[in-house]
Amino acid sequence: AYLRMSAGNAGKSCKSVMSLKAMHGLIACIVLYCLSSCQSALAFNLSSSLLTFLSVGDWGIPNQDTTEVASTMAAVASETSSDFVISVGDNFYPHGVSGPTEEQDSQWKTSYDDVFNAVSLQTPWFAVLGNHDYDLSFQAQIDRTVQDPTGRWQMPSRYFTFTRTLDAGRTCQFVMLDTITISKDGFTSSKDKDQLDWLEQTLQSSTADMLVVVGHYPVYSGGPNGNMKDMQDYVKPLLKQYNVDIYLNGHDHTIQHLQSHGIDYFVNGCVSKQSGHVHSIKQTEFKAIEPSFMLHQFTSQGLNTTFIHKDGSTLYTTFRPFQRKQA
Repeated sequence: AYLRMSAGNAGKSCKSVMSLKAMHGLIACIVLYCLSSCQSALAFNLSSSLLTFLSVGDWGIPNQDTTEVASTMAAVASETSSDFVISVGDNFYPHGVSGPTEEQDSQWKTSYDDVFNAVSLQTPWFAVLGNHDYDLSFQAQIDRTVQDPTGRWQMPSRYFTFTRTLDAGRTCQFVMLDTITISKDGFTSSKDKDQLDWLEQTLQSSTADMLVVVGHYPVYSGGPNGNMKDMQDYVKPLLKQYNVDIYLNGHDHTIQHLQSHGIDYFVNGCVSKQSGHVHSIKQTEFKAIEPSFMLHQFTSQGLNTTFIHKDGSTLYTTFRPFQRKQA
């Protein structure tokens, strides 16, 4: 039921992107030029894509890896006409932000606006909170949603959901969680019962053809943090019971694809930081430690997901068909 393959550099045509710094624009053009030398219809299927989005995690340091990932994201977003970006948390290191505006905290400019500044990335960014986002004011990231003059930042509450229509009435629903208050490894001493009740009600009532849940903490991981017990105790049973297709997370500074009970788990936390090791566990399908992000493309058959290196090369691709049965 699944198609997986490693691919070479994906096909591209060189397009210019706007950048506050000339270096960013130069990097993006170099990436696009290199990508134009080879075609990969699987990785970048433009003709049949119904909805395209990018996902990125643990990007909150404006270092060289982050700027290079951002430049390649811009190139890929431009070529694929990406509709939005999902951020899986640890949006600002090391302590989150202190306020919702640039005047209150300059990281909105230095770590976000100045780095992810290309025209192709001026789409909605649907974000969840990571553990580092809790140090100062998690509420500041929520308040940014109404105070962002561009309307790009989208975090209306600690947990929320949104749906996108694909074709012929088919839909994909995204369920965005605050896993920090669910796991005892975070900043709370007990699980977030209100959120878990909301999660169960949301999953139970979903009629989506594909159901994607997003959080910061992993359910499964072969990285340093490993499988997180509270996520397995409280979240995994709901994912299984209500036929969730995909769970996206960050936290471990690795990239991984894992599978369990028909659910695809993607760890995507390898932008600003990279972990020292990642090992295979029973659920592992792919693992690596490379600065990268993910490209997700819906076709009439299902969802192509591709890990893309900061240099534009394709690290791994997998396909999930439409197969969800409502609980």
